[in-house]
Amino acid sequence: MPIRPTTRWLSLLAIALTALALGACGDDDDSGSAGENGETATEQAAGGGKSAAEAANDLPSGVKGSTLELAAVEDVSVPSLAFSEKRATLPAGRVTVTMRNPEGTQFPHAVEIEGNGIEKAGKVVKAGGTSTVTANLKPGKYVFYCPVGSHRKDGMKGTLTVR
Repeated sequence: MPIRPTTRWLSLLAIALTALALGACGDDDDSGSAGENGETATEQAAGGGKSAAEAANDLPSGVKGSTLELAAVEDVSVPSLAFSEKRATLPAGRVTVTMRNPEGTQFPHAVEIEGNGIEKAGKVVKAGGTSTVTANLKPGKYVFYCPVGSHRKDGMKGTLTVR
């Protein structure tokens, strides 16, 4: 029987490819979110009548409670830029999005959340850094993206549904 790839397996593959690949980008964003070092995020329980352990089992690989964990993915063979996750659903309230810029990437990246009157950005980080953004989000659709240069336009974005 053929082996079906899972989201976790694909995420691991994407991270492995990141170590081998390099992307190109510039910075045309005027959000003023530049910085050298990222912050780490504190995980929170998911709620909704389930224990944190039960809720974690229902979530995609990058989602842990009210925290979405991403990694930057650069692939010059295509070329493309992306996050390790394209979609996520989190409970309303305090939400943290954490983006690792893995060792081996050539360019800086960051994470920003936008939608429903919210626009918050994490610090821009070099390879090995972590960019974190936390916001109090109401139910609705949001976009998370890399605000560096043309990264968002080049595919480094995703949809966050808050319920």
